Amino acid sequence: MNAGEYIKKHRQKKGLSQKKLGEKLGVSQQMIGQWENGNSNPKVETIQKIANALDITLDDLIPDSFEQKIQMGLELMIMDYTEIENMANHKIFTDEERNTIFKQIEYHRSILSKMDDIDKSEKYSEKTFAELENELFKMLINKQNFNTSKAIIILSCFSSLDDDEQESILQLLLRHCYPNIELKYF
Repeated sequence: MNAGEYIKKHRQKKGLSQKKLGEKLGVSQQMIGQWENGNSNPKVETIQKIANALDITLDDLIPDSFEQKIQMGLELMIMDYTEIENMANHKIFTDEERNTIFKQIEYHRSILSKMDDIDKSEKYSEKTFAELENELFKMLINKQNFNTSKAIIILSCFSSLDDDEQESILQLLLRHCYPNIELKYF
């Protein structure tokens, strides 16, 4: 059974129509129908409201696979930019640069917290993570006395390496710069 089927099962068990459940939750009957038909999933914060409205526990309402997706989504929203924060905290960055990155992270986290589709949240998080990495990289390049040609040569050499070689170099650099932090992506 999917989450919608559990909602329907418990709603019917309580003798509530879709309209009545919708009124209790402050959503339309159509939204309840979309959840029950599996066309959409309720937001993370709505799941607890549904359980409360049906007078059941979350364990009664959420099948394991759906619960795991919700947990993954919560972790994504909370942890997604931790590595960027750790990098931005390096002494090479000024307080102003850190604040710029942290404001961007906070902005992206606020958008993620409002998303109700885990797959879209994951795609958004991956995209914005890459954008933040690029922002940090630009800040680093600007700190160096590289002229454009030197930067292009360095980047083209790095880009010409295969993925494993690039990862090895990045691991070495990250371990050197962040000896006390365990980075989850490497």
